[in-house]
Amino acid sequence: VIYGKGGDVSDYVHVQDVVEATLLALAHDNGDVQVFNVGSGKGYTTYEIAERIIQLTGKRVKPIHKPSNHLTKRVVCDITRANSILGYQPKVELNKGLIEEINFFSDNPNLWRKT
Repeated sequence: VIYGKGGDVSDYVHVQDVVEATLLALAHDNGDVQVFNVGSGKGYTTYEIAERIIQLTGKRVKPIHKPSNHLTKRVVCDITRANSILGYQPKVELNKGLIEEINFFSDNPNLWRKT
């Protein structure tokens, strides 16, 4: 189900990249409080994510659109500071992460199927 036209843009980052950024920040700790954005630095619309999932699963389905009462949002992290200070660079590509997620839910249907 996609609410609205699926135009919301989000930054998707793999948990392995988040863990790596956290470890880099811990190793860099110099006693000062510092803030770093951790993400992929790339934005994808909800509709784009749905289309990728459909393509990766090989299913012949169409997204169901339902009305939305919120404005379209855009959240994409600027990871420039994390890259320049920590050396953080996300490594896991979006499709690889989506395939892992698809496989996880395929292997664990009790987590999402109604009984």
